[in-house]
Amino acid sequence: MALLTDPIPTKTRIRTVLIGLGWAAVATLARAMVGPFIPSGPPLAFVFPAVLISTLQTGWLGGLVTLVGFELAAWQLYLPGLRITALGLMSAAERLTITFLISLVLVVIASRYRVIARQAAEAEKTAARAREEAHQESAARLQLLVHEVDHRANNLMAVIQGLVSLSNAGSAAELKRVIEGRLHALAKAHKLMSETRWNGADLDRLVTEELTPFGLGSTQRITASGENVALSAASAQGMALALHELATNAVKYGALSNETGEVSVTWSRKDGVLTVKWEERGGPAVSKPARRGTGLKVLERAFANGAGRTRLDWASGGLICSLDVSLDVGPRTETTSA
Repeated sequence: MALLTDPIPTKTRIRTVLIGLGWAAVATLARAMVGPFIPSGPPLAFVFPAVLISTLQTGWLGGLVTLVGFELAAWQLYLPGLRITALGLMSAAERLTITFLISLVLVVIASRYRVIARQAAEAEKTAARAREEAHQESAARLQLLVHEVDHRANNLMAVIQGLVSLSNAGSAAELKRVIEGRLHALAKAHKLMSETRWNGADLDRLVTEELTPFGLGSTQRITASGENVALSAASAQGMALALHELATNAVKYGALSNETGEVSVTWSRKDGVLTVKWEERGGPAVSKPARRGTGLKVLERAFANGAGRTRLDWASGGLICSLDVSLDVGPRTETTSA
């Protein structure tokens, strides 16, 4: 039944019945007050507003209590003279029946309206809570984004300051070229990471971006191979610097400084550690430098913001550099040379 879609908890039923009887008493009293002025008027019409108000206030049970209470009072107070059907008039039973049916329709309509209104109010509250939660979540994301941008900017400035402080050359023009090259390497890594919203960068694309200007793809002097690996933002930045320094060193002093030298770049991962191997061959004879130059210092600091280790082997046939990077970024940095 439609009325039952508006259930009444047990604890409130007594209160509902009392309110329903109260509205029945109000309707009865109102009918008694106006009765002397309209003796020929409809004796039961006062039940309609009372039933409507009672149902909207307390639900279907209150409306039914009001209806039954009023009709019992009306049967005793207002209709004794009509219990015997007069010519051309409805009997008392017919009057009560018609009033009851009309009032019952009002109870059903008002009860359904009450249920729908309550559901609409609850839906609005739910929507308001959802909007508030979305607003708070958006504000939290914005705050996190601002913090992240600030953190990235501070890290980038620290890296740039370190690069500038480590860079030296015999002339201003040479110093400018060195610094621009390193900043260009950082810019490439930054571009790749910005495409993924700083979630990191693919190693395969990073190697391609960094080594193409030095001959990767256009000649057979530089080859690169390995499964694609996703690097964290810190590791990608360090890897870009390391590859740039290795390529620059190879052009100036190593395998790419003559017409026959070659460079092979391979990488693999095992147990959460990525190993990138840079191997030169066919270039000038190599020996371990007597002092740590700028390029070596940059290699040592390439993974200052992540977990990594740089291993250098100054073999006579060409420099071999192994970059071990933990795919779970941590604070450890280590550089060894053989």
